Amino acid sequence: MMRSTFIARPAVDFNVLLQACDEVLGHKVTHGVDNTAKNLSDAERFLSILAAMQDVEAPAGLPPSLLAHISFSILTVADEIDILDILESCSGMSFTRAETKVRQVLLVILTGAIQQWRDAIVTGTNHSQPTIRAGFNQIHDLFVQEGLTAVWNDYEQRPQADGTYLLLEYKHH
Repeated sequence: MMRSTFIARPAVDFNVLLQACDEVLGHKVTHGVDNTAKNLSDAERFLSILAAMQDVEAPAGLPPSLLAHISFSILTVADEIDILDILESCSGMSFTRAETKVRQVLLVILTGAIQQWRDAIVTGTNHSQPTIRAGFNQIHDLFVQEGLTAVWNDYEQRPQADGTYLLLEYKHH
């Protein structure tokens, strides 16, 4: 058993950011954001503005070089036996754990930048244990629901017989 939910998302004060950029850059940094038909998440909007600070014509999206500017914290409740595998998949992230009132079930708070989450989710969805895969499938689904599907554009979902899926990197020829 592994259940997860977001407890912290990026919070950007767009008014302050845009006002400061207008004052010191001398060019509009919302060109890409204003010219996309896509409904952008706050994370996509933020990274699009950061990209436009360097290139006014930068398209809206999630530039890989800027992913470290967004972090998320996720609360995960899992069987004690699975915690080590979860933490290994999330290598490099900050974490805090606590025992719950249910014997052999732990609560873990994991915090990482989006590129750390991308790598952890790819690792976790390719784990040999179906419970770990299912848990990381759920975490991946949280990010997809958050509008961050593009983070995994280089990966394809491969369904498994147990109802989980693997995230496998596309082979470029």
